[in-house]
Amino acid sequence: MDNHTMIKKSYSMVLSPNRIIVLLFCSVCMFIFWLSDGNNNVCTYVMSWMANLFLLLRLKDCKRVEGKIFNQYTLFIIISFLYIFGQTLLFSLGIVRIEGLVNGYNINLINKYLLFAVPSFYIFTIPINLLKKQRKPENIVNEEDNATKKSVMIVCGLLLIISAPFYWMEVIDFIRIALISGYAANYVEDGEAMGILANVILLYVPAVAFLIVNTRKKIAKYLLLVMLIVPAFGYMFVGGRGKAMSLLTCGLFLWMTEICKTKKKGKYLLAITLVGVLLLGLFSTLREIRDFSLGTPSEIIAVFISNNLLEGVISTIKEIGSTIYTWIRVEQIVPSLVGFRFGYSYLAAILSCIPSGLIGYSFADDAALDIWLTNEVNADYGLGFSMMAESYCNFGYVGIILIFFVGLFMFYFLSGNIIRNGDIRFKNAVSAIALYIFTNIARNSLSLSVRNIFYGIIIPLLLIKVLRMIMVGGKK
Repeated sequence: MDNHTMIKKSYSMVLSPNRIIVLLFCSVCMFIFWLSDGNNNVCTYVMSWMANLFLLLRLKDCKRVEGKIFNQYTLFIIISFLYIFGQTLLFSLGIVRIEGLVNGYNINLINKYLLFAVPSFYIFTIPINLLKKQRKPENIVNEEDNATKKSVMIVCGLLLIISAPFYWMEVIDFIRIALISGYAANYVEDGEAMGILANVILLYVPAVAFLIVNTRKKIAKYLLLVMLIVPAFGYMFVGGRGKAMSLLTCGLFLWMTEICKTKKKGKYLLAITLVGVLLLGLFSTLREIRDFSLGTPSEIIAVFISNNLLEGVISTIKEIGSTIYTWIRVEQIVPSLVGFRFGYSYLAAILSCIPSGLIGYSFADDAALDIWLTNEVNADYGLGFSMMAESYCNFGYVGIILIFFVGLFMFYFLSGNIIRNGDIRFKNAVSAIALYIFTNIARNSLSLSVRNIFYGIIIPLLLIKVLRMIMVGGKK
């Protein structure tokens, strides 16, 4: 399929008659809600179901792009949806009453959030329709492709050797702090390394991902996968939900694309779904355990026995969907107390890739909106941030449209299309790394994601390309 045909087909998907009717209906409803006083539960219910409908439309688009329902886009969109609309999803399904959704805020503020977030989510995910369908894997037979394999093995092997000690030290330190002082202490002590060491640690997951797709030996793939996901269970045990989810999502994608070769993936997908539900339930149980610094073994067993799995799933979705309140806090102070940033946080996120030691200024501080918000409202704990809050903080309601470019940036790397005309397995590696980086973007600002993309994808690819050129004598 040539580019002209692909673009024409993409636009036909975006502007199909059925979809236009749905969008017009939703637009009219939202315009009516905008003109209303906003203190109406019906508005909340209808807009919550609009968000659910948009999710289903996007999952259909993901299947069209990849030819299968399980892919990097569906994983990313479902997780992002739970972060952005987790609370309203439970409300729309009748699981949570309006009192639980409001959580002390005026219903008008909840509806303001939905008026911003629902169209933003749809526009943010439009770039899915602009992606090329992945082609089938090709056999590596020629000299240049063999040079690529050797380059990946050498570069990523060295990166893994260099980064692994520091990465595992950080994981152990994170767990140690949580065991001694409770999970919240990590927000205070900030167990993540800074400066050059932080950039070295960022190379661990990319190195493992590239080595998994590069090796042909099944046992080596499994050993590398274990190295990737074992830290996730450590994070889970002490309540590091975000870190655990990122690693597990990355590992799941690599397992399904590089290790699980059977064509009958329906049974595996069902099993993965059940495991996912179980993990959501365990997150809630482990959160209770960490609140009293783990306690005795008998207390831990008692918590596991007393907790209901379904209630645990609901509790976890409510917790990860609490980014709604971050947006509300931002809306209450921007622009009435603090002016719009007009894209500066996005620019600072890009410039934060430059080491502060080289320029004598840290743009990372300007891009860290979570710290800014915590200080602005004088909170005594980390509030986090969200993708929707950052869009509003920069451009107000115009951010509903401009968030398209954030989506374009993310889905480009999720597609793996930064690797042109290469073996699809290496594209899978890039997609897995992007999943690891972007999984929690819905509950944070863009700052860390840009830096992680630079050091976790662009730098390794440049090193691989340079070594490959040397091996083939500078020939393309």
